[in-house]
Amino acid sequence: MKSAYRLLGYRQRSEIELRDKLNGKFTKAAVDTVIEHLRGKHMIDDAAFAQYWRERRQTLSPRSGRLVAVELRKKGVDKEVINRALDGYNDKETAYRAAKKRAKLWSGYSYDEFVRKMGAFLLRRGFNYEVAKQTVDRLWKEGV
Repeated sequence: MKSAYRLLGYRQRSEIELRDKLNGKFTKAAVDTVIEHLRGKHMIDDAAFAQYWRERRQTLSPRSGRLVAVELRKKGVDKEVINRALDGYNDKETAYRAAKKRAKLWSGYSYDEFVRKMGAFLLRRGFNYEVAKQTVDRLWKEGV
């Protein structure tokens, strides 16, 4: 129980993620008991975890909805839960927020260099070509 509380003290986790962390150290029966206890106290909830992950990604490290969905799938969250959590996710605004921070670093660059660097940055964050292009054009027109 202490190990589970410690893991949850750092950040929320999905049920499968927590199980994976505990399985190597404890018996399956002990892990099942801990998971049931935590579920009863509403400390493990994949829907709340998916929403938390979405908000953290939008705020701290913006990425495309597609990439956030991949991250959540890797953490063992069910596809339906992911779809509900990402309902209304706006890739264009998220890309703009991510790029706005970086644009200040590259504001003195030529148009071609700015497009190359910013486009590559956005593509690495999982945004598709069309969203990346629109974002780069928008930022360049704003004179950032």
